[in-house]
Amino acid sequence: MAKFQYTRVYVDPIDLKELESKMKSLFRLSKQELSTEVGIWGTTTTRLAKERVPKDTNHLMKSISGRREGDQAVVEAKANYAPYVEFGTGRNVDLSELDELGIPELYAAQFKGKREVNLPARPYLYNSARQALHEMLSNMNRKIKNIVK
Repeated sequence: MAKFQYTRVYVDPIDLKELESKMKSLFRLSKQELSTEVGIWGTTTTRLAKERVPKDTNHLMKSISGRREGDQAVVEAKANYAPYVEFGTGRNVDLSELDELGIPELYAAQFKGKREVNLPARPYLYNSARQALHEMLSNMNRKIKNIVK
């Protein structure tokens, strides 16, 4: 049998203090910056959705709104036909944006419609949310990298 030899590792107290300082900065970042980034996500998602939404009558665009609810941001389109525009109807239902965000397909399945009306999907909300989420994650990664340098 082989005998294992143990090696001791000594950590410089100055390095430990620097690590502790960076950990505290990360903790502050997680509370303060994440809340700010969530708010920016909501604003960005709302703006992008309003830019992308089909503007037949502008009613759907005007129904898009965003708001903060505590540590969360909510973006919604309140027009009763909003999901039919987003996902399409009948055979034309497109669930790819839901897949990208990890949302169950059953959510959009309810919008296929009871009549045989096949309207193409014209996504505006979920693709905007996904783009804003990618931007938020990039911002957070950049901030974390700056802290741990």
